[in-house]
Amino acid sequence: LMGSEEKLSYTVLGREVNLASRLEGVSGRGRIIISDATYHEILRLDPELASTCIELPPQEVKGFRDAVKIYEVQWRQMETELQAYDTGILTGTKATPPTDIIAPAGN
Repeated sequence: LMGSEEKLSYTVLGREVNLASRLEGVSGRGRIIISDATYHEILRLDPELASTCIELPPQEVKGFRDAVKIYEVQWRQMETELQAYDTGILTGTKATPPTDIIAPAGN
């Protein structure tokens, strides 16, 4: 929390926030770039999702002495599967939802 009792300002500071901001700048339109730490957390929590990540060459990032190891999340295949499912719903054809992408209702 920052600010005074009359006006509080919620903000996040630190190395990882700075890195996330810099990687957003590196990513460009339509790409998801993540840090090594984020990749390893995904790997721990969801190995199947981690398998969609591609290691990229280390990136020089302003404010970091060493090049940063980064990954790109390949999400376009997931998007294609979702579009096919949505098209099936709209056209009345039988389509199987990509269950690994869509969480059951109520979760």
